[in-house]
Amino acid sequence: MTEASTQTTCDQLAPMRPLIDEIRAYCERRGMKVTTFGAYAVGDSKFIGRLEGGGQCLPTTVQKIESYMAENPPAPSDNQVAQ
Repeated sequence: MTEASTQTTCDQLAPMRPLIDEIRAYCERRGMKVTTFGAYAVGDSKFIGRLEGGGQCLPTTVQKIESYMAENPPAPSDNQVAQ
């Protein structure tokens, strides 16, 4: 991969990076694979992989993702319960 193509990929990924990071953190807290998340949240198990590959998504898709995470919060960890 050339430096120019690497830069283009990074530039394309930048707008989606906060969303990808939020989804990955959510999945980690839930103990869920990102492919499972994609299947449940937007009906596409390859969704996160597509975003990480430089894909974009519509605002309505972001709303679906946010709604799914709000309606399916991670269970409190043992540390949170003990406090």
